[in-house]
Amino acid sequence: ETYKVALAKAERIAMLEKAGAAKSEDVMGDVVSDSAAATVTGRALVASTLNSLGVLHYHASSSASDESTSSVAMDHFDRALDLRKTVLGPRHEDVATVLNNIGRVHVQKDRFDDALEYYEEALSIRRERLGRDSLDYAATAFNAGQSLHQRGELDRALELYREFLRVAQLRFAGTDHRDVAVVLSGIAQIHQERGEHTEALALYERSLKAGRAALGEYHSEVAMLLNRIGNFHFERDDLDAALRCYQEGLEIERRVLDADHPNIVVTLSNLGEIHRQRSEWDDAFKMYKEALELQRRRLGENHPDVASTLNTLGLIHDQKGDSCAALKCLQDALLLRRAALGNDHLDVSATLTYVGTILYRRNVLGVAMDLFSESLRIRRASLGPDHRDVAFT
Repeated sequence: ETYKVALAKAERIAMLEKAGAAKSEDVMGDVVSDSAAATVTGRALVASTLNSLGVLHYHASSSASDESTSSVAMDHFDRALDLRKTVLGPRHEDVATVLNNIGRVHVQKDRFDDALEYYEEALSIRRERLGRDSLDYAATAFNAGQSLHQRGELDRALELYREFLRVAQLRFAGTDHRDVAVVLSGIAQIHQERGEHTEALALYERSLKAGRAALGEYHSEVAMLLNRIGNFHFERDDLDAALRCYQEGLEIERRVLDADHPNIVVTLSNLGEIHRQRSEWDDAFKMYKEALELQRRRLGENHPDVASTLNTLGLIHDQKGDSCAALKCLQDALLLRRAALGNDHLDVSATLTYVGTILYRRNVLGVAMDLFSESLRIRRASLGPDHRDVAFT
């Protein structure tokens, strides 16, 4: 609601500035680019407001996962970029600001190649105009590092993460700053991906310490760091350490986030998976059941994530020896996956195999054969004839 109010006010300001810049009563037309009467100052003001509108739409789309709002943000940024390049020149620091913002929208859409193109141009301008010790330069270095990280270019990502850290240590009093915590976590992830586990854990712990000092114990970013450390321990099969991190993270999330926040669902699922791997079926069921209730409340009954959790609950029922309850959950998951993903999706194949396996054990061989055959068809088409899942089926 706060973003909606801010957007309404900003849109009105933009309209008034367009009118002043173009000296026209028709504020709804595209007068910014077409009017020769627009003053440099007025057009700069319009560009600034368009950029601000883009930022508001960007944050609104982040909080609501709204693709259309994200597209509106990109439209505002594109127009602001054109204006600023025209009025200020292509190497102005305000141009770099818009380039950086456009990169963020591309990241939001998982278009990391496109994001990196904009980040690198912004980084070049900020290095030239502001110097390598400016926080704006460091922020774009970090953004570019994240895109490189997503692309698997770990050496270049690490170089830019460390560049951010260098500037942060110059500019911030000490290292107990939220942005320092974030970049330390990013560096830790790279070491983890390289199999350098000792270095990764030390950096994760530094990140958590910095986050707690900067934000306090009960903050969503502290919970996020705890979950990352939990993931680290989980991947190394240290389930006790992972469980402690996830439980601590969940306690924080319950205190600071909405009751049905997606982060809570993720943490509940992580806890459920640990209990499942430890054959603690009742605890696993409890975690996944709560996750399912929150997903249904937030996403609706027919979302693929709901189907995924139903699938896992079916497996837990089966592992507990309750094949009837298992079949009910798995059949519900299968119906949802067919509707949401189509009949040729690999997730549909997985659920077909699970249902077929239970029916095979119950000696319902004809139906089991039909399900296995459909699963095989999907896997051959998606994975090729030589994949191990094809051989298994």
